Amino acid sequence: MLTFLRAMGKFKKWVKNKARVEGCITEAYIVDEISNFVSLYFASDVPSSRNKKQRVDDGYDTFATGCSLSTFQVPGKKYGNMGSCDLSRDEHKPVMLYIYTNTLEMEDFVKQFEQTEWRGRGQPTSHQLDKLRKNGAARGHPNLIDWFRSYCMNTSSINKDLARISHGCRTRVLSLSGYDVNGYRFRSAKYERRKPSLTTVNSGIFTSSTEGDVTAGVLWYH
Repeated sequence: MLTFLRAMGKFKKWVKNKARVEGCITEAYIVDEISNFVSLYFASDVPSSRNKKQRVDDGYDTFATGCSLSTFQVPGKKYGNMGSCDLSRDEHKPVMLYIYTNTLEMEDFVKQFEQTEWRGRGQPTSHQLDKLRKNGAARGHPNLIDWFRSYCMNTSSINKDLARISHGCRTRVLSLSGYDVNGYRFRSAKYERRKPSLTTVNSGIFTSSTEGDVTAGVLWYH
């Protein structure tokens, strides 16, 4: 029923002569079908209904990066007001762990750390691995961040970009009210609170789990 109502709403917009309703709809429908058919033979760079630009421009066409790591190959563009803020130690660590565990080039090093530092019996669970990466195996044992920094300092053949991120990111970072990435626009919760009339809300985080044991808690979105 809803599909029918949408179609009728589209057809009514085509009516220009109310004395010839059926004729207007038929003529406009034929023109629409011909346009869609002819667009199949257009060059790929010619704008048409079949190659519409994304609703959100994430800067894909002009994106350039000097880093070879996969995490930093995703195009993005700032949106809205820009400021700066200082990350606390508790905020800085999750940022670095996120970069390490989501960079393809880091997979072998993360596995090596887990195999070297795990002290328990049997295979660790995902929750135990998270604690190991964050806090280390025990007092006096390094976490993933400290372990990888030490590894890079003692290995001359390491990828130069991996060696750079082993020193960590700056604690003073840019603060944006919105960011366009992967064809979507993400906004800060503070920005959306000032705009109560927004049609959509896009300030949350999506998280998935293969074992269904997502730890409940506060997730900070920067």
